[in-house]
Order: sequence, then structure tokens, then C-alpha cells
Amino acid sequence: MIFPPGLIPFYLTVRQLGLMDTYWAVILPYAINAFNMIVLMSYFRTLPVELEEAAQIDGANRWRLMWHVTLPGLATVIMTLLILQLGWFLNVGFVQLFILQNNIVLPTGDIIETFIYRVGIQRARFDFTTAAGLFNSAVGLLLVLVADRIAKRTGLRGIL
Repeated sequence: MIFPPGLIPFYLTVRQLGLMDTYWAVILPYAINAFNMIVLMSYFRTLPVELEEAAQIDGANRWRLMWHVTLPGLATVIMTLLILQLGWFLNVGFVQLFILQNNIVLPTGDIIETFIYRVGIQRARFDFTTAAGLFNSAVGLLLVLVADRIAKRTGLRGIL
């Protein structure tokens, strides 16, 4: 997918706030991934409160509570989110680089997605665009399969 669904509202908001060609246009909208936060918050609510209470009665401070109770309980969801994020590893942010791109930074700030846009879409080389998109997908799939294998070797459930 070359253009994410929220590209046009994002562009209009950035332009309206006067953030074009600034680093704040890149940093602010992507500081927190809302999907991951929702998944983590819902998983925090499923952790047994009895484990935390038992650790506090045994004399655990907040650091030990987090290290020995919370993180082991979150290991499966952290690995799941890691596997999901690795699938998008090569999608480093078309929107950010497209907003900041000009002729001065083009040789340095060119990534696969902006290169696909420039060569494939603007020059109508759709065969090249398809091949580059397939390469992105293949590398993402390979990373997901490797992370799934690592998850299974560490004793966690993978996704396959």
C-alpha cells in the first residue's frame, strides 16, 4: 500500500498547523502507537491482582514487582506485538519522508517507498512498482517467520 488511509487528513492537518518541512511533523503524530497501547492496556487488566498483592506482602518494591511479576506476565503480548511490528519493518514512514522531501535531501532521504512512488507511479513503471512491493512483502514475511521461530524457542507461543 503506497498511500495509507489517513494520508490526506494528516497532510492537511500538518499544513494547517504550519508544521510543513519541520521535524515536528515527523515526530508528533507517531510518538505513540495507539494500537499497541490499547493492546497493552487491555492485557494489563487481565493480569491477576493476586500475584501483585502476594509480591507486595513478600516485601517486593515497585521495581521487583515490575521485573518479576508484570514483565513475565506481559512476555506473550510483547512478543506478539514485536512479531506484528516486524512485518512492517521496511515501511519506515512514507508520509514523513514525503512531507520532508525536496531536491536537496532527495539523494539522502530516499527510501524504498518514496523511490517506488517516484519511479513507479510518476514514470508509470508499474512492473517495477509491483516487484519492489513484492520485495517489501517478502522481507517482512521472512522477518515475521524468524521472530515466530525465536518466540517458540524461548518457550512462548508464536503466531503460527
